[in-house]
Amino acid sequence: MPSRLRLTLLLALAGLAAAPGPAVALDTETLQRRLARESAKLGGASGAHVVDLQSGTTLFSRRADVPRIPASNQKLAVTAAALLRFGPEATLETAVRVLSGTVVGADGSLPGDLYLVGGGDPSLDDHDLRALATQIAAAGITAVEGGVVGDESLFDQRRGGPRTGWRADGDMGGWLSALAWGHGRAYPGGPATVAASRLHLFLRQAGVELGRRPRSGVLPDAPGLLLGTTASPPMRT
Repeated sequence: MPSRLRLTLLLALAGLAAAPGPAVALDTETLQRRLARESAKLGGASGAHVVDLQSGTTLFSRRADVPRIPASNQKLAVTAAALLRFGPEATLETAVRVLSGTVVGADGSLPGDLYLVGGGDPSLDDHDLRALATQIAAAGITAVEGGVVGDESLFDQRRGGPRTGWRADGDMGGWLSALAWGHGRAYPGGPATVAASRLHLFLRQAGVELGRRPRSGVLPDAPGLLLGTTASPPMRT
């Protein structure tokens, strides 16, 4: 059975348990029989767990502890956790940094590399990266001896979920990354390199010369020296 249909049926079961009948409320035994009958139609790969929200009493449970891939409804748990952990007004920051102690030359040349450090912003796009390029040019930097290095080290390297053994999953629409431009586009070289390539392009358009091609890597002396930032919309958005 398609996952969307299974989810719809489970939600219907939950609604059946929570909503009073039009005339008389079901007694517990009748409710359990009805839930058992309806949940059995979902098949062996499904499960159900129904709780009375007022008393905390478990009204019905069938194969509730069997591990399953949560699929799209995982977004509910992630959203709730983010709001509780960070609050509704918090944002996720993407920053451009250089090694501590880096000094811009009198001619505007910057030794070493620029590090584009991801903060997990899933909405990072060209508007944000153009803003970073503008900040760097406005700081008087006219040339970078190195290049743009995309740093996605805030997150692990698992690109997908358990269904693909943590490898990139085409059904997700992009690779998971702490530095994901365009919702995780990964060509060429992975999402961090793609994001670095976009910033490289906008820096050149802003008149900043670069000595190396964009690539991925890790800022060795994090947090380093901050040159510019851009932020996601607030969590509530």
